[in-house]
Amino acid sequence: MNQGSLENTDNQTTPASQELPPPPSAPTSGIDTWSIPGDELHDMEFDPVKMVIPGLLPPGLAVIGGKPKIGKSFLTMQMALAVAEGTTFLGETMPQGDVLLFSLEDDQRRMQGRARALTEGDPLPRRFRMFNQDNRNIKLPEIEKLIEDWAAHVEKPTLVIIDTMVKAMPKKQMGQDDYAHTTQVLGSLQALAQRLDIAILLVHHTSKREDNLDDFDAFLGSTGINGTADTLMLLARPRDSASAELSVTGRDLPEVMKIPLERDGVIWRKSGVKNYKDMFDVSPTQFKTLQVVNELLADGSPTCASGDIAAAIGKTGPHTSNLLSTLTKHGHLQNPSYGVYKLAPGVAEKLSLLNEPSEAAPVTSVLDEDPMPDETIEFDFSY
Repeated sequence: MNQGSLENTDNQTTPASQELPPPPSAPTSGIDTWSIPGDELHDMEFDPVKMVIPGLLPPGLAVIGGKPKIGKSFLTMQMALAVAEGTTFLGETMPQGDVLLFSLEDDQRRMQGRARALTEGDPLPRRFRMFNQDNRNIKLPEIEKLIEDWAAHVEKPTLVIIDTMVKAMPKKQMGQDDYAHTTQVLGSLQALAQRLDIAILLVHHTSKREDNLDDFDAFLGSTGINGTADTLMLLARPRDSASAELSVTGRDLPEVMKIPLERDGVIWRKSGVKNYKDMFDVSPTQFKTLQVVNELLADGSPTCASGDIAAAIGKTGPHTSNLLSTLTKHGHLQNPSYGVYKLAPGVAEKLSLLNEPSEAAPVTSVLDEDPMPDETIEFDFSY
């Protein structure tokens, strides 16, 4: 070894690119590796909880229950179509996203009729997909794989609906009790929803009990449902009434809510909320188009181009042209020159009225009053 090189070591400088790391800090206490002090937690900032359905449904596992033929399937499909199209649901405009529906008790003919009734003649949105296999005996482990495949191939996976939970549940293992079985199966589904940052909504039935205990104890099966789901919804309606209540509770919701609903044909609406149907004889997509035109003109422009409208509503040029032509024909829009449009007189005023606060029935806490009787009323159709 060269002794001279050792003698000169102290006088040499290390190039910047080879700077030595700083000396190690004092060892961290073991407790700091797995816990956080309260003052640090207090100062942490988090993004607001993303909502799939504003005010009602955050990402995670959710269960909606109600007695047979009360309208759960129509309500959840109405929700699915509104999210896929970015139209309104219960008076609120939905953030648009991709939706997947597993309808395990109905064939495609029935689902087509149901969807056409809800869209009032509008083409079904491309971002709404439905499980189309003849084998409707598929169970949750297989369904989870299909959800992952769907999420990997769509632009914005947002909502999955499984109708019904009973049809999707696999058989219990030998010796396994109901609670362990439910929490094991639903726990896996919940983990998938959290990992994909989507909402998975199970449609379930409630018991026929008539007492006034906690509404959410009425779900058929074990309490494993209540303990595992992030959000619980209960649709209840008194006998011989078109009115209903949707009770909602959840880990990411500020309080337990009761939302008064009423049914207009096959469409559920929030009671007392101003509805575009009161002012415009248009379909959901046509109304969304009017809203988009109004927004495009908000900067004071006299007209807007059909291409800008198409981009905003997410439709092809030909589809948008058909929408604009229909709205012009019915007096909602004007077409002063080729490819440009503006609102007809009075339309902007009507749209602004819909945005004003209405005398809606109050949304109350389910803990503040006795639950509404939720006896089943028979419809002329089986939904």
